Amino acid sequence: MNRIKQLKIFKNNFVLLSLTFIFFTILLIAINPKIIKVPYIFGEDGWVFTIEYMKYGLKSFAMTYGGYFDTLSRIFAMIAVSLAKLTNSAVVLANTIKWLSIFFSAFVVTYFTSNNFEKFIKSRFKRIIVSSLTIMLISNFSWLLYNGVAIHWWCGLLIFYVSLNLLQDKMPSYAILPIILISIISTASSMILGFALMYYVFKKVDFKKPLNTIKNIGKTNLIKLILMGLFLLFQAYAILFITDVTTLVKVDLSLTRLVSITYHSILLLISSINLIFGTETFLTLNSLGLNLLVGSILWMAVIYLATKTKTLKYCLLIIIDIVFLYFMIMFKRTEFIAYYQEITSGYSYQVWYHALPAIFIFLTIMFSFNQIKNISSSYKSLEICFLCITAMFFIQNINHPELETSQKISEIEPFVDFNNNQYASVQISPDFQKVYTEIPVSKSYCQEHECHSEIYEYRSEVEVK
Repeated sequence: MNRIKQLKIFKNNFVLLSLTFIFFTILLIAINPKIIKVPYIFGEDGWVFTIEYMKYGLKSFAMTYGGYFDTLSRIFAMIAVSLAKLTNSAVVLANTIKWLSIFFSAFVVTYFTSNNFEKFIKSRFKRIIVSSLTIMLISNFSWLLYNGVAIHWWCGLLIFYVSLNLLQDKMPSYAILPIILISIISTASSMILGFALMYYVFKKVDFKKPLNTIKNIGKTNLIKLILMGLFLLFQAYAILFITDVTTLVKVDLSLTRLVSITYHSILLLISSINLIFGTETFLTLNSLGLNLLVGSILWMAVIYLATKTKTLKYCLLIIIDIVFLYFMIMFKRTEFIAYYQEITSGYSYQVWYHALPAIFIFLTIMFSFNQIKNISSSYKSLEICFLCITAMFFIQNINHPELETSQKISEIEPFVDFNNNQYASVQISPDFQKVYTEIPVSKSYCQEHECHSEIYEYRSEVEVK
């Protein structure tokens, strides 16, 4: 009897999701095991989000960085600073952001393994495999793990999952809606949700009796629709009208410029499919000038597969989303053609801008494979080969973050004093950017080292994002 009860527990959806979450957390750590011991604090986590929270408190949530709101990153900073004050520890400050990032990343990919996505990939076990490879793929891109700065990419992935469900006429539950709303105002990538919302509304419209449209949507879903729409408008306002980073300019809506940006966005779309074989393959093909040729061939194969498996609408959504994401990267940049050349060069640390397109393409291929009814042995073999090959490339191209600089947080830990209004500038990762965070220190430290009585801000000096 006890054995039967134990088996039933493991069939419980909540238990399965909890175990999956733990598995993904372990996997994220296993990619870079040294991350456990290091008080890792990266880029804007140190020199924007924590500094601004320490200086402005809750008012910092009304501030933008990079032209949009980074709400979740600021929530991480708020929690980290609060715990650091409580424990009087800079190590706690760094580790809190690190672990919150790991847990949220694990949560996002765990969401895809829930029953909400059975129509895309029926087997939960296979969804776990696909999510594991998604983690491996995103680890190929510089600095997208273990920090609050890059959490907006994971928010973008969550928004993409929601978009897929909207195409299946499925609204997110109220249980996850608050996280989705926070994600919307945490990333510019959330704008892709607009396409799925428009599709969802269009399918509900009764052209003969327009008033029936609200009835078709339903009161509960209408509330969700309005909330997501309002949060999108709020983020869109920041993207369009707020410019607070020196490499960005005010929006130029001239037709010639918009057409040129769209053209270059389509070129990036064609090249982006090469990322399913790892970032090194992508950059190598770009260096050889073969990116568009190989990309065109691969896209024709993917569109053919999507047509054959009746998943073309998902493929088209992904194509629109990717073009739009690339468009947003360039439309506020003065020299956007030069920037296009930079992110497609043989080497560019800003390859991170290709992370979401790579994941979207990988997922749409997996959707297509899993929609083939009575799958033939040839397609089964092709799917297995695809999984094995991509897994091999993803593992080979794992990016390992620079951890040595973060040890400076450990060095200053004995002198931390959150009750003192004297601050020391402490260098944080990445080492070559020469960025610093502000740590309150004791009077004894200031007797032998340089200190200052106000919190310095560095947001206009260095741009990592």
